[in-house]
Amino acid sequence: MYSLRNQSTRAALAAVYAALLFATGGAGADTLVSGQVQTGSWAQANSPYRVVGTITVPPGHSLTIEPGVDVLFDANVQFIVQGALLAVGTSTDSIRFLPNTDVQITQWAGIRISGGETSRFHYVRMSGANATGSAPDDRGGAIYAFDDGTTIDVENSVFSGNRAATSGGALYVTNGASITLVNTMVIGNTAANGTGGGLAVLTGQGNIANTTIARNSASGQGGGAYASASSLTITSSIFEWNTATGAGGGLLLSGSGASIVSAVFDTNSSGNDGGAICLYNASTVDISSSLIERNKSSDEGAGIFANAQSIVTIDDTPIRRNRSSAYYGGGGIYVDNATLTMTSSVIEENYTTGAYGSGAGIRASNSTVRVFDSPLTGNRATGSNGNGGGLYAYSCDLILSRSPVTNNFANDEGGGIALWNYGTAIVKDSPVRENEAGTLNGGGVRVYNRPNVTFDNSPIVGNTATLLNGGGIAVTAYSNVRLIDSPVDSNFAGQHGGGVAVWDNGILRLTNSSVDGNESAQDGGGIYIEAAALTMLNCSVTRNTGVHGGAFRLVNTGTGTKTVSLMNVTATENVATGTGGGIRAFQASATIMNSIFWNNLPIEFYTDESTISATYSDIAYEFDVWPGDGNINIDPLFTDPFNAVWFPGIGSPAIDAGN
Repeated sequence: MYSLRNQSTRAALAAVYAALLFATGGAGADTLVSGQVQTGSWAQANSPYRVVGTITVPPGHSLTIEPGVDVLFDANVQFIVQGALLAVGTSTDSIRFLPNTDVQITQWAGIRISGGETSRFHYVRMSGANATGSAPDDRGGAIYAFDDGTTIDVENSVFSGNRAATSGGALYVTNGASITLVNTMVIGNTAANGTGGGLAVLTGQGNIANTTIARNSASGQGGGAYASASSLTITSSIFEWNTATGAGGGLLLSGSGASIVSAVFDTNSSGNDGGAICLYNASTVDISSSLIERNKSSDEGAGIFANAQSIVTIDDTPIRRNRSSAYYGGGGIYVDNATLTMTSSVIEENYTTGAYGSGAGIRASNSTVRVFDSPLTGNRATGSNGNGGGLYAYSCDLILSRSPVTNNFANDEGGGIALWNYGTAIVKDSPVRENEAGTLNGGGVRVYNRPNVTFDNSPIVGNTATLLNGGGIAVTAYSNVRLIDSPVDSNFAGQHGGGVAVWDNGILRLTNSSVDGNESAQDGGGIYIEAAALTMLNCSVTRNTGVHGGAFRLVNTGTGTKTVSLMNVTATENVATGTGGGIRAFQASATIMNSIFWNNLPIEFYTDESTISATYSDIAYEFDVWPGDGNINIDPLFTDPFNAVWFPGIGSPAIDAGN
């Protein structure tokens, strides 16, 4: 698991850091160096090597620095490598590149590497480098590498306290060069006016393994690392406590691709998008067996932000306790015009606090979203207009499968899920439980403005719309919702529709589903329909409670597409404290066929300027038999009403009495 791997990574790197931090060079005589250096070696016996002028290793030459050597800079100059530099220390004899504070030098100008060869840095510490001046001298505080084929091989090393005036506080790789970091620490470096506080890779390649990139900062993007038109591979590594004034507190990808395996992104922060990871300009990232936790963003996507045709693939990776304070939100993940695929992960305890901060777990707009086997739990959208505590999707193509949505909160609408503005959504085998909408509608689910939505085998249970409508689900504005094998049970609404509320031309179809044990503080304990359409087939509506309409409250239905059709529906033991235990209708019409309305209190139907057309149904009507072909008024002899088994029992007059 990621946790065990990264515990060992932390321990190993701590040992490396301690060894390099306190290591000292050899005690030989000082050696002053400057100018061109031909192929040869710098030996420990002659350490420290004091750099008094610019060093150049010309093309075709290589310089070997032996274990235990200190390279001290007596001047603020560069170390230029046009051939190869082989600085290979050991765990007991490291190599250090430092400013010579004994002669009041506080910085040096870094190493510049080109020429298409491989340079190695093993058991090396580089500190106090400062890249300044005009481009490209202002990039790559400790190392600046460029040219096709130029390869930087780093193992068991520490880069700390380096600075670049623009980008790549410690390391900058560009123009076809590549860098490999293994068992290395990149800590406390600064990109003062650019990107990549620790590492910047532009049109190059980076491989990062068992490495910590921590406490780096960038005034622009990519507090820990930045990649543009490049590829990164990150394995068993830690990005923590990095900051970016712009986007991508931990990592920013722009037109780049990254593979991230067994990594931790913890407590990074950004002033713009993507507290941990940010993807711009059709970037791709594949994240597996990792952890994205406790990151913060002053804009969208505290955990992950992706836009502009970017592709995010996540597997076996918790996204938790991230916090966005942005106007629009996305505490865990924010995708805009992008693609998100998530499997076997969890989105939990993420927050959005901005005024319209929606989607505390996931916020998606104009995107394709696929979530499999990944619970969304305990996320909170606390802003005054925050919608979709677990998930907010705006004009999206969404599939949510085997992914429970539980214990989420939205201060405004859609405590668990909010689906907005066209788009399609399929929610399959994914219970929506114990969510809450604070001030408006849809404790479990809110659907608004024309999405087409299907819930299949996805119970909506135990949710609360504290002040308004639709404790389980609220549907409006020409939205089209189907519930198949999806109970709506034990929900509460502070106004109408304890289980379901549909109004303003919404459309709801329920098949093979129960609406049981819901409660509304006002009308429609089970279902509230106003100027909207409802179709039910093979359903039960039982034990619901409201003021008017224990089971159903119908208002302004029956014209145009605003129809109510109930077929093979059993409604029983619903209670209205006012009128209409079964149905309370005002200026409404409904069609009932092959159904049972029995033992609803105080009476089955209460109509006002309304028409209820029933055929082949068993209705407990106080005036003999409800008008209509094939209707009866005889006890249906439910199989086991004490245990909520509402099927007609042996000898029931309702058996084979329908049409």
